[in-house]
Amino acid sequence: NEILFGVAESREGDLAAGLNAGVSYGKDAVPAKVFMMERVATLMLVAQPGWRAAVHDPLRCPLDDWFAKYRLELMCLDGLKIASTVRDAPEYREAYRFIRQKISEQSKAEYLARQKSKSS
Repeated sequence: NEILFGVAESREGDLAAGLNAGVSYGKDAVPAKVFMMERVATLMLVAQPGWRAAVHDPLRCPLDDWFAKYRLELMCLDGLKIASTVRDAPEYREAYRFIRQKISEQSKAEYLARQKSKSS
């Protein structure tokens, strides 16, 4: 991932351009490098049959300040993902997308407010 990130950040050549190209993700566009880097873990698990993925309790993970203020929402998102997998009901996915969008909107507004206060 470090090498992949370095190529993307160099902004030199076709590979860097492709890695930085926007990919639709909901209403937003996200650089392709994000999805490529996420796939590295899957590739490693496939390449090393002895390795196993483990599920960790997200409530036991330390959270930085940004995540900590959304702890309740993150717990709800985790539960909705589990419910969606078990029940395969579209309502769980809709609720997940709704909460995720609200977090995204609020965090963007907070970020813009911080940037505005820095420039004042």
